[in-house]
Amino acid sequence: MLAHELKNPLMSSQLALSSIQKRLDPQDPVLQRAASIQSSLDEIDRIIERCVEADSFEHGQAPIKLATFSLDQLINQLESGQNTERLYVIQRGIDSSPLIQSDPQYVLIILKNLVSNALKYSPPDTLVELLIRPAHQNIGAGLLFSISNEVGAAGLPDPARMFERYYRGEGALSQSGAGLGLWLAQEMAGNLGTVIEAQMSEHKISFSFFLPLKPASA
Repeated sequence: MLAHELKNPLMSSQLALSSIQKRLDPQDPVLQRAASIQSSLDEIDRIIERCVEADSFEHGQAPIKLATFSLDQLINQLESGQNTERLYVIQRGIDSSPLIQSDPQYVLIILKNLVSNALKYSPPDTLVELLIRPAHQNIGAGLLFSISNEVGAAGLPDPARMFERYYRGEGALSQSGAGLGLWLAQEMAGNLGTVIEAQMSEHKISFSFFLPLKPASA
């Protein structure tokens, strides 16, 4: 309820700021300050969104609805809600848009949370890579999604705790956040019968998960 109540004043602030930005001269130094304020408002919006998603998930208000959807549809939805300037999508070994069999809303939330996490904790002048490639598990053919980024100033998270609810690494405490993104993504992945796995090195971190494809018609 509190998260929903915060949405209205936040939206009003964003509209007011947008109106001010439009009235400023392109060379006005105040624009840089306005951009910084906009970035802060966007971060608050993301935190509220995570809280709402977590609350809906825990209270069973977002039951799984399995459906068939194309990879192209999924990527288009992901890119429409993200800062795509730093997101680099690679489809390797995929000739056409395959059909995925899962819950599209769950999958989209998982991807958004992982990409947002990567954008937030990687150096600002680097790219975040989303690699999608064919894979096979005991349930059959599918796609492996891997989101990778360079390690930023916050450093690496504790591998034993990174998926804990509210966990935030010591280096990340200076940045805003609720500690819900990775936890929620992993919980939703589990409900879809998959798991998010992390691979880390000194300079790079990657999160991967598997989704099944629609079985070929007999």
